[in-house]
Amino acid sequence: MQRYEDEPIEIGVRIKPMTREQRRVLQDRDYLEKQRVMQRHENFERHEEAQFTDKNFNEYHRFGDNFEEDARREKEIKKQNKQEYLKMLGEQQRERQDQYYQRDTEMQQRQEQNIQQRGAQKNKSGEKFNILTREYQDQSDRQQEVQRQQAIEQKMDARRQNLSKQQGGGINLLTGEPFQWAKK
Repeated sequence: MQRYEDEPIEIGVRIKPMTREQRRVLQDRDYLEKQRVMQRHENFERHEEAQFTDKNFNEYHRFGDNFEEDARREKEIKKQNKQEYLKMLGEQQRERQDQYYQRDTEMQQRQEQNIQQRGAQKNKSGEKFNILTREYQDQSDRQQEVQRQQAIEQKMDARRQNLSKQQGGGINLLTGEPFQWAKK
């Protein structure tokens, strides 16, 4: 790929040194235009003062009146166009704000629905009851769990009694009486 290079700039030739005041004066566009016209090398007549028509001349007044009317009409048309444009911008902004508000309310409603739908799923652990409240969703599950716990307790009690018999711990050391293994 070829690289484009600018031609070298000769600062001394293109920019002549000048004071700040001269630079400020150069910023005046009218002055710049006059200088440009004066530096032309064409054949033209130089007039130091502009030639104006006499103010009492009828043609001048008629042209001036027409110009003023045209300028006034153009200003009115510009003003109307600007008002219509600003009105259109205001309507677009209102529509955009309504769309944003509608979108935000719809998103909020969707979030609320999702929260409601996920409510029971949030704390599910695979158990048949809610971990936080310890409530069963189905009463038959609750009864089965109670029976299972009772069976576990009976097995634990039977094992404890069996171990006590096997180890000779069937006598109460304080009273000397044997334990009664059968529940009353």
